[in-house]
Amino acid sequence: RVPKLETDIMSNESQVPISQYDFQSSPRFLWDSDKISRFASDDDTRPALQGICYDNGHYVATNGYVCAYIKRPTADAKITIQADLVRKIAKAFKEEDVFVASNIPNQVAIKSGLNVIVISTINRDYPKWDAVIPKTDYEIKISKAWMIDAAKTALSVCDDRKKIMKFSIDGMKVLAQSKGDTSLFEDAGQCENNSGYKVGFHVNPELLILCLEALTHQHDIATL
Repeated sequence: RVPKLETDIMSNESQVPISQYDFQSSPRFLWDSDKISRFASDDDTRPALQGICYDNGHYVATNGYVCAYIKRPTADAKITIQADLVRKIAKAFKEEDVFVASNIPNQVAIKSGLNVIVISTINRDYPKWDAVIPKTDYEIKISKAWMIDAAKTALSVCDDRKKIMKFSIDGMKVLAQSKGDTSLFEDAGQCENNSGYKVGFHVNPELLILCLEALTHQHDIATL
């Protein structure tokens, strides 16, 4: 049973016959889209950023400050669809067998069982999101659970007006610091293959928690 949604959804009453949609099995489409959608903008003056962009093997969402992407198979065409509509559809279909079609211009059709929902795409140019992705020759791997615990602890002591924490990574030593440079965690032994790397960065702990919790539960290690 599909709930009533916004007028942007044409449902089974689309003027295009259902038989013309080239549906492809996409079992993780709604789950991944729902996860990434939380990074989309809610600013009505930036309609392109209110959507999820499916581009060249990536699901992408950004609010102009944070950019998140997931590597997944996508259609050849670069399309953007409304993030809040995707969330509603994900809730309605609840990870049942999902099929997606994007072969009709300006539309994306999502099918589950006998239900078909057709979404109008956002016809605005999506920013060049891949230009802001850092290019690096090394990676640092840290326990995701450890980083979430560190961020939550930092959040509890951060100044409400300036919620900033500092991570310092020096070889196998990991520090999470916050207000007054108070050390919260030390030498947690949660790094992998980090010998010789020295990295420091500042981040909003609320944002860090949001990003880490958006990772699938299968990923126990976060890569920086």
